[in-house]
Amino acid sequence: MTTKYTKLNYRFGIIEYPVTLKEMEQISLEFPKMERKFYEFAIKDLEKTLNEDEKIYSFTSADPKLTKTGFLVITDKQLVLVSMKGGMFGGAESEAIQYKDITEVDFDIAPDVFGAAQMELGILYLTVKGTFGSKKRTIRNIPKNSLDRIVTLVKDISKGEIPTSIESPSEINIEEDPDPVIPSVADELRKLATLRDEGILTDDEFQEQKQKLLK
Repeated sequence: MTTKYTKLNYRFGIIEYPVTLKEMEQISLEFPKMERKFYEFAIKDLEKTLNEDEKIYSFTSADPKLTKTGFLVITDKQLVLVSMKGGMFGGAESEAIQYKDITEVDFDIAPDVFGAAQMELGILYLTVKGTFGSKKRTIRNIPKNSLDRIVTLVKDISKGEIPTSIESPSEINIEEDPDPVIPSVADELRKLATLRDEGILTDDEFQEQKQKLLK
């Protein structure tokens, strides 16, 4: 197993980005069977789009189209929307968007009036240059706690600012464990990651505190 993945239990883990597609494939073997199948379809199709050494900075569940579930994949070279195919044989299809063609990035949180939404509420809006003018793209069903990081990544990489590493406790799109201990650890890791990103903690201090939480 790649060292880029820290398993908290059989349902929850931490990915330390960037990873390659091969490393992501190894990490996905730790996921529950049904979820693992979706990653298998996505990764197989991404092999046609990504280079072996291309760095992935986010691999997040999302709806690339209004009627299509799938993934939003952010690499150092491109942003890729992966849509799951229906039907008996399943599969996936990928659409690559080049950063140079992204002219605007925005986001929103869908309202959850009754507090009982069955979908993730994060929305990413992209304006993409095309042959005959610009096109608006809306990617829905993004986990709320991943949205800020995704928006920052797309904006930064579009400007040529490639991050070095990212710890993502909430990246794995698996149901939270009913055991209250695990989510509390994940919450603490998120807080530490925020403090690190804001410059309050150094990388060494972050790693030290993370190891204490995971003991």
